[in-house]
Amino acid sequence: MSELQDMAEAINNHLALLEEAKEAAGVMTMKTSCSTQDALQKEQQTYLLSVLKDLTGDGDLMPSQMIQRSLAAFNQVEAKAFVVQNVLESVKGGKSLTDTLKHYHAIGFTAVNPAQLKPTADGTQPKNGVFLMRIWESIKKVAGIIAKIIVNAIKAAPEMVGVKPSIGIAMGCPSISFEIEPESKNFKEIWEILRMRFEVAEL
Repeated sequence: MSELQDMAEAINNHLALLEEAKEAAGVMTMKTSCSTQDALQKEQQTYLLSVLKDLTGDGDLMPSQMIQRSLAAFNQVEAKAFVVQNVLESVKGGKSLTDTLKHYHAIGFTAVNPAQLKPTADGTQPKNGVFLMRIWESIKKVAGIIAKIIVNAIKAAPEMVGVKPSIGIAMGCPSISFEIEPESKNFKEIWEILRMRFEVAEL
């Protein structure tokens, strides 16, 4: 297969996986009478769709640019997964979802507006554990799809010859790592593309 064909296939795979990721993020909204749950799921969905929008690009989908944008997106989704996982642990430990989100907003972990967080009419807590697990599953699915986009782009990028990406699981969420063959002559160029993986994501 020629380099041009590789690139065309990578673009098609990228677009197909991107639509799959958007669908996974889009189905996150669940019917709930709890204002706290509603505020959280809207914030999560808005965040994920914004991350995926950045992957669409401006029509310029060169493999190296796909890699960098996808790595940045993966970092962001991974950071959000970390937050949701910790919210779940807080709820499992007996703290209310509302109080947890107010605290997380104060320290910059979530954009959920505390003014939107109100207890349910009868003062009882809904099934927050089940609710958070469904959000967690959606985030994991989006992260896994973005990891596939990264792998496909690396395989299609001629400057990434000698890089072997692999998808695994870390802390219950998809992870991605890279092995660079010692004989690779373009290490500096490879590093410039992959260094995005080590950037701190903004929540």
